[in-house]
Amino acid sequence: MNLADRIRTRLGEVGMSQAELCRRSGVPQSTLNSILQRGTRSSPHLIKLATALRTTPAYLLGETDDRDSEVADRGISHE
Repeated sequence: MNLADRIRTRLGEVGMSQAELCRRSGVPQSTLNSILQRGTRSSPHLIKLATALRTTPAYLLGETDDRDSEVADRGISHE
């Protein structure tokens, strides 16, 4: 899946419309439409979109299949 596919998939998973994504991320609708139509590999708005979609830029770029935006405590001591 490319960036556009992952954004569309995540929109469905979190039950969010494109308009709501734009509102929450501050990314203009025209910019989101361009990303979704071209299926580009990257975008300067990636962090904003990932945050609004409660995921990571790495997931949206296809670098991982882990959708979780929260950093799990992997047994690392905070002492």
